[in-house]
Amino acid sequence: MESNGMIEAFNRDMETAARFDMPQGEIDRFHRVACCGGVIRWLAFRTAHVCVLRDPQSMPPDGSLSLMSKYCSKLWKLYKDMGMAPLAYFCGPPGRDPLDMTRSLTMQLLQVVTSSDISPPDEPSRFIQRVMDGDLIRAMASFTQLSQILPRSQKVTILIDGAYRFDQGQSAVEMQMAMQFLDEIVRRRSATNRGGFFKVLLTNPSAWEQRGWGLEFIQVNISYL
Repeated sequence: MESNGMIEAFNRDMETAARFDMPQGEIDRFHRVACCGGVIRWLAFRTAHVCVLRDPQSMPPDGSLSLMSKYCSKLWKLYKDMGMAPLAYFCGPPGRDPLDMTRSLTMQLLQVVTSSDISPPDEPSRFIQRVMDGDLIRAMASFTQLSQILPRSQKVTILIDGAYRFDQGQSAVEMQMAMQFLDEIVRRRSATNRGGFFKVLLTNPSAWEQRGWGLEFIQVNISYL
């Protein structure tokens, strides 16, 4: 998939998730989730890096998006309206894997960074080519490069929907690498203490994944809200 295709896939996923039917009761619950103590702590505390939203009733096996995808799309819009730079990835559609996820997040972050911040002048196109031709390590290195030239005050939220889909085989190995990498990005930015941050929110990672990643989580079970 080319870089333009990455952004098109992101836009298509956002549109599909936005069309997901959400009864009034779920709309009310979404507002409770967005304002609950766990999510507020995740955004407010520098030491709170990763938040997990869990809903066992929203884990379709067939590769489709779900109610939690709708939550992610609404959180994306909410954080955008708050002046943050939200990134999002939906693991559900066919053909997705952690490499595709990391490339997509990198292409989205590139849109936050102005081209003038990347030099020489032809570097943006070469940068994109390296991301699209490279492996997971290259994609992570490229994401790191972009994170280092963001303004220190920039607030970035990374929303990953349906993480449980990457808990088998090689995808599980690569997802562990990607999550530990993102956690390190979050830690580096929080250590600067200059107002900006990276934060990661996932929906429905499996318990096996969470144990394997070895990270600290704020967990919110939306069934109780």
